[in-house]
Order: sequence, then C-alpha cells, then structure tokens
Amino acid sequence: MNFPLEESTTEIIPAILNNVIKQLQSDGIELMQNDIFIVLIHVLMLENGFVTTNNVTDFIEHAKHITKIIQSQRKTGFYKEKFLLCGLDDMTVDIIMSPIGSAVFVNAAINNDNQEMYSVCLPTSRYVVAPKASTIPMIFRDLKHLSTAYKNKIVSPVKSRILSYCGYPSASLVGLPDDIFFSLIMLLSIEDIINVSKTCKRLNVILDNETLWHALYKRDFQVIVENDRTDWKMIYKETYVAELEKKNLPHLTGTIHDFMDISDMISYIDNPLWGDIL
Repeated sequence: MNFPLEESTTEIIPAILNNVIKQLQSDGIELMQNDIFIVLIHVLMLENGFVTTNNVTDFIEHAKHITKIIQSQRKTGFYKEKFLLCGLDDMTVDIIMSPIGSAVFVNAAINNDNQEMYSVCLPTSRYVVAPKASTIPMIFRDLKHLSTAYKNKIVSPVKSRILSYCGYPSASLVGLPDDIFFSLIMLLSIEDIINVSKTCKRLNVILDNETLWHALYKRDFQVIVENDRTDWKMIYKETYVAELEKKNLPHLTGTIHDFMDISDMISYIDNPLWGDIL
C-alpha cells in the first residue's frame, strides 16, 4: 500500500522513499544528512506530478539517478535535478539545492522565457534527524510539515505557472488571467491585497500595476488628484496615511487606551509590509 509522504510515521514511510534509501545503502553509498534530504525532495516532486527528464520508473533506477546527483554534489557543492510536469514536455524545472549550515536553500527555476524562480529555505535537521538509525523510517521526523511547506512554496506556484504558461486552467490565483485576477482583487480590502502580494513573487509583480492602483484609489477615496502624477501606488499610500491620521486626530486628547490604539495604527502604517507592494 502506498501513501503520501505527509502521512509518514516513525514506523512506516512511502514505499518509494523506503526502497530508494535501502537501495542506496546496499550500494554502499555513504549517505550524509543532506544526501537523504535530496531523496525527500525527489519523492515530493514525484508524488506531485513531476517526472525526471530521463523518465526513470522503478526504485533501482531512481537510486542510480540520485547516486549521480550525490556524486556531482561532492564536486560542485550543490545538488541539481531536472524535472518535467507530467504530460507537458516543453518546459523543464531545475531544482537546485544549496546546503547552508544545518539548512538547505531550495531553488526551483522554471526554464521559460522569463526564467522564473521560486525559493524556500528548509532546516534539514528538522526532517532528517538520525541518518544512521536502525530502521529507515526512524531516520525521519515531521515530514507532514516538510510536505506542506514544500508544496506551498515550490510545488503549487511552479505547477500553476507552468499550466498557465501552457494555456491550461490552474486552481490558484497564480494561474488566472490578469483581467480576472484584477477583478477579484477589487473585491478585497487593502489589508488583504497586501497579504496576497506576499504569497509569491509573481503575484507581487502582477500587483505592481499603476492602473490597478488607480482603480483602487477611486474605489477607496473620494479625493480628486489635481496634478499630473501617475505613481498611483504612492498616491494611494499617502492618501491612506493622511485619511487615517485625520480620522484619529481627535483621539489624541483621549485616554491612554485611545492613544495606544492610535499608536498601533501608526505602527501598522509604518510596517515594512507596505514596502512589499506600496
């Protein structure tokens, strides 16, 4: 019986993970913590619909494939593996893993016209806790957390971008056409829009659109701009701050509780979050 990596326990793990590690051990490969981590990433890519470019299928071939990656890392200092999204052979994804102390920095580079990159830094020792454990499942911990983090930061945005690029629908904001995306954004509050911009670089870039911010300005403020400025993000921010200060000015003579509320609001306005999009 097979199951996803996130359902692993200290007694049982997915068959492909168990078999690949066992094969590597039987081949006499001295597996370091980072070597075992690359196997986890390899398995996560496979179970999320990706295949290797040489289309290996059985665990013995997977083990040979990973052995070459490990041997290459011994020379270069980083791990690199190339994948395809199953059924879409026109666009490859390079997974590049660079060990940094007790963590690994994972980059997923989509080989399209824009050379898009998605990244996440993962603490290796949180997931590979005992490379020399007596049983293979005991090597690992907290694989549900790893699976969730990797899917959110790498798998979902990469799949959505590839599907969108190839003209297929995608079940996420990233895969929506820009006009539909903007229509949905116009239904959100400014706080929610800022939060959306933090989810991935592509959405941040899409939201860096002066036409959108002009529309948001007209939606949220009854103020006429009588100059030739076109930097609508900055105009929005300046007006937002001014409106908030004007709204809360009478409270400056109130109780200490009122003053703290104002302080919190000003702190929100000064929050670096604004730098992400405004």
